[in-house]
Amino acid sequence: MSLAASELGFGAEAEMRDRTQMLFVALLARQGAHRFILKGGMAMRALYGSTRLTKDVDFDGDGSLSQQSMQAQMPKALLQAARQAGLNGIDVQQTKAGDRSSRWRIIGRTAEEVATTWEVEVSRRGIPPANFIETRPFETPIAYRIPNFNVRVYGPAAMAGGKVNALLSLNRSVPRDVYDLHELIRNKADPAPLWINRVPREFLERKRPEVMSKIDRIGFSLANSELLPYIAMCAQALTKLAGTKSDWMWRSTSIAGLAMRSSTPNPRRNCIVMPTTKSILLGADAPRVLTVPMVAAVLANRRKLPARNTLFRWIREQTKSGALRPVTRGLYINQLARPLPTAADAAGFVRSGAIVSLQTVLGEAGVTNNYSDIVTCVVPHNKDHKPSVRPVKAERIEFRFHAMPARFLDEHAGELEDRMDLEFKYSRATPEKALLDWIYLGASARTKIAGPPFDIDAGRLKKARLQRLAKAMSLQSQLKTYLESKRKYEEDPEVEASASLNEYHDDGP
Repeated sequence: MSLAASELGFGAEAEMRDRTQMLFVALLARQGAHRFILKGGMAMRALYGSTRLTKDVDFDGDGSLSQQSMQAQMPKALLQAARQAGLNGIDVQQTKAGDRSSRWRIIGRTAEEVATTWEVEVSRRGIPPANFIETRPFETPIAYRIPNFNVRVYGPAAMAGGKVNALLSLNRSVPRDVYDLHELIRNKADPAPLWINRVPREFLERKRPEVMSKIDRIGFSLANSELLPYIAMCAQALTKLAGTKSDWMWRSTSIAGLAMRSSTPNPRRNCIVMPTTKSILLGADAPRVLTVPMVAAVLANRRKLPARNTLFRWIREQTKSGALRPVTRGLYINQLARPLPTAADAAGFVRSGAIVSLQTVLGEAGVTNNYSDIVTCVVPHNKDHKPSVRPVKAERIEFRFHAMPARFLDEHAGELEDRMDLEFKYSRATPEKALLDWIYLGASARTKIAGPPFDIDAGRLKKARLQRLAKAMSLQSQLKTYLESKRKYEEDPEVEASASLNEYHDDGP
């Protein structure tokens, strides 16, 4: 059975999207849409109860499926699903109408003004033989109140084959392909029966170096922006705890001649398996932030999670003793971990994809002289994902979030070592990246944040790194304008500047 998005630690928008998507798939299935074959993330939910949510719903269509038939069926099913989910202001648009694929987008809001948007795509590029297609029962989350239904879906062999095909394509570099392939391999999926008469082994051996090079480029930063917003909180914790120094993938596996290099332990499906209560809280290797599912995994035996009362009694005891520090509901800082965690460690749990930056980074680096207890973060946004930027306040903790285009936060914005401070076990920008983030946001008409002050200690910044990042982010002119304004500020006889522009120097890459 699948778990509801809220049971996996997601917010209201993710749950509404997931529920509406399931309603839509159920409607198509019950309308006898036997010419549609479910694939992608929603198929992983149907096959294995995957805890990765999907931003889109994908189908393959057989050769008898016409554009006219889809244009008549899809908008009606989307509109009906949205209404059943309780959405208002519903807008369904066809965004692509090609010979080989068609796409529709749905937009709506709940009564609580929670916005949701996602797309459905139907491809007609051919399908594998019928013996690789199955009809599976889709056991929906109890909380969604959607009756279970049967759906046509690719079997494990075809799903795994599709994911390896994606890795073989040099034009596609998507972290969720590696994530899903790991899940498929863990469930004994093998694409060999599908490929044995289609793909020569020599071809796979020849492609292996190219594929491995591409996988190496899927670093933690890319996964942090494209994958983490869609996976369960306990899986996010696993990814973060496994190491943020670009090395986020899973332990070695081999399938169809392709060796997948990795380092993250092999988790159980819905939780992180941790052996004892003592081992989770104490020492340098202990998790610095804990969620309720993580705590439940600690107290679980091999087959059974602890009773709800037992779980929350343990949490109350550890909170009372000072071992756990509450951040938000269901989220705690482990005060026994070493070095001692700070509120910034929890930012990525409070808002998926958050990167600590701006005033927090510059203040703690001594670049600005107005250190604040508020944790300031940037979060990626794109056309498919609009994160909430509402501040989050807890006991003696406040988090503030500012949205930036994903291209300014992923590998397009520069090398990982230039963008991210790899000395920390959570996503944190370097001081140079934090300054450029601030310059961009200060100049953007979409934010209310003012630009960075001119009395910064630029001598603490690495000039070469700053210039590399500015070039990668296409912010060279904005940086030049800021530095020129800073120079004029410091030359103003009425200003008692604390540093001069001449102190700004290159102290290494």
